Amino acid sequence: MSCRRSGGSELAEGVTAADVEVTELDYSRARDKSDKSIEAYKFFVNALYGHALAREVKQASAEDWQREASRLEAHGKMEQVEAIRSQVLRLQPTPWKPLDPPGLIELIDKALDPQGVSRKAREQLLDVLGLHPDPFSASSRALAFGR
Repeated sequence: MSCRRSGGSELAEGVTAADVEVTELDYSRARDKSDKSIEAYKFFVNALYGHALAREVKQASAEDWQREASRLEAHGKMEQVEAIRSQVLRLQPTPWKPLDPPGLIELIDKALDPQGVSRKAREQLLDVLGLHPDPFSASSRALAFGR
């Protein structure tokens, strides 16, 4: 890609900083799709980005990206939402399955099953009870580990 600053300078001649301080742009696609005359100006428009007129771009914050992902999600654009969350925000799903009330009951049944030999389920139940103690924690631990 070559960089021709002279082309941008010629285009920007006579343009002041006040001319580019616009808060809203009014633009739309051409109605006549067969008219290709605008194609000739693409090079010059792109050259403006490398010119001194190009203002410093504000870096989007993580909160800005989260808002954009929420907006896209509301419009059903899940592919873009996932791209923002994985590539920009670097969010990853948890490597474990969150326990909902039915899952907790299933875990308790599995850990306390006298026929079962699942030490993993008992250890997971102990972890859950250690993080979320309740009035039945001590008795649940005693049942889970035979103490």
